[in-house]
Amino acid sequence: MLNEEEFDLGLQPHEGIIAATLNSGDAVIVLNTEITEDLAQEGIARDLIRQVQQARRDAGLVVTDRIQIWLEGGEKVLNAVKSFEDYVASQILATEIFYELPDESENTKTQIEIENDLLTFSILVARSR
Repeated sequence: MLNEEEFDLGLQPHEGIIAATLNSGDAVIVLNTEITEDLAQEGIARDLIRQVQQARRDAGLVVTDRIQIWLEGGEKVLNAVKSFEDYVASQILATEIFYELPDESENTKTQIEIENDLLTFSILVARSR
């Protein structure tokens, strides 16, 4: 049997993994830091949500106002939004999401950058039915 002085116990996590022991030494925390395609798309969708929410505030919309939104931009960003469309719509209270800007729009257009792609969007308060 080995004594404590006769060996060193250490963590050597694989690439894409971070591991650490608690100060008490009675547990190990392991995190997978690999960013999958699904996680990357979710991050893009969340970034869009954040920026649309800011545009809603800037436009003076009431928190409960439902909107229609038109998006135009890079394929990477639009594909991410399409993958998480229900989630995006629920977070920004969109009744409809359109993937091209209307030809003649009276709405204010907002241009943002997400993941080095430019995205232009326009929002309009949805009419009550």
